[in-house]
Amino acid sequence: MSRAAALCDLRYTICFVTSGEYVLMLNRRRAPNMGLWNGLGGKIEPGETPTESILREVREEAGLVLPDVVYGGVVTWQWEGGAGGMHVFLASVPPKTIVQGVRDTPEGILAWQPLAWVLDPANRGVVSNIRHFLPVMLRDPRPCRFNCLYDQERLVSVEQFPLETR
Repeated sequence: MSRAAALCDLRYTICFVTSGEYVLMLNRRRAPNMGLWNGLGGKIEPGETPTESILREVREEAGLVLPDVVYGGVVTWQWEGGAGGMHVFLASVPPKTIVQGVRDTPEGILAWQPLAWVLDPANRGVVSNIRHFLPVMLRDPRPCRFNCLYDQERLVSVEQFPLETR
């Protein structure tokens, strides 16, 4: 699949909301990635822009009304059965936003997790590609693209590219 083809089918959004050294994560109740910690997000509804979609998703999943988000770029994935992709957004909130403990929601368990824990290579409870793209997006304000290749559910490789804009 060409890079351009992968970018045409971006049906999902994800947001990583940070506060200091913490990031708001959701342990998903349903597939895909059931039982794994992930950012907040979901499917882009008809007529929505990616930004409108992620603001709605964060409000629905966490009750947070974000005043703004930053576009981090794109993550695409390929496996033997197909391909997909998502727009990645970042947001930062003040420390007073952090609520200790976990909150059970219809989407899963919501909790502020230490960023170092989320990115730890030994942590098998977080979606496998996050530790590859999130540190780069948090460190560099230029949007970029990551392509992840899977064999079954095992992440085989991750490639980073400049984000081609039109």
